[in-house]
Amino acid sequence: MQRSTVRPALLASFAWTLIVWWFGESFGLLFTAQANPLSGAPGAVVLYAIVGAIAWPGSGRFTGERLARAAWCGLWLLMAWLWLGPAASGADAVSATIRDAPSGFGLLHAVQSGTASAAAGHGLAIAIVLAAASVTIGVGGAYGREPGRFLALGAGLNVGFWLLGQGLGGIFEGGATDPNTGPLFVLMAFAVYSATHAPGVPAALDASGRASATPVARTAVTAPPRAAPAA
Repeated sequence: MQRSTVRPALLASFAWTLIVWWFGESFGLLFTAQANPLSGAPGAVVLYAIVGAIAWPGSGRFTGERLARAAWCGLWLLMAWLWLGPAASGADAVSATIRDAPSGFGLLHAVQSGTASAAAGHGLAIAIVLAAASVTIGVGGAYGREPGRFLALGAGLNVGFWLLGQGLGGIFEGGATDPNTGPLFVLMAFAVYSATHAPGVPAALDASGRASATPVARTAVTAPPRAAPAA
């Protein structure tokens, strides 16, 4: 049984995420030419709302599963579109994003600098590859035959974005207000996996052949008795 405070708390969190996404993140810059998945678009706070919606109590497995699949697929298709936008597909867009990302300690800064140098001039090719990967991850994670692999791939890819393009959210530089989208994508991958792999209850068939809400009773299957050997 769910506690009576769960739904009001989730509703309050939805209102909070809308306010922060609007006034703090400017809708992830989606309505400008600056939205870039590598640096955190469409915004970390909106992912909290999506995970909260997937976890809404009492929605039923079918509704929760459909919402989880649609949210995962839609989010990754949005990211694919953003990768082809001007902020991510320019020749030096990827390099500049990584170079300008926060770091906070020497090892991460060295990795970012090396990656930025290697990506210089190749921004369009990288954007096309990552856009195609985003479509594959979104569709495969939502509707593929083995969605767990695509969910894990999406989580891992965003950990890479978190390191290179988001500098761990700038938490080691001080003044950070949130960890950015990397950890939230990992959380969302777990939420989608849980919603789509929850154990189901088998339905019984009524006299008309349609599924009823009464679960099928499990009966023990026993082997037929063996005949006694002839004397």
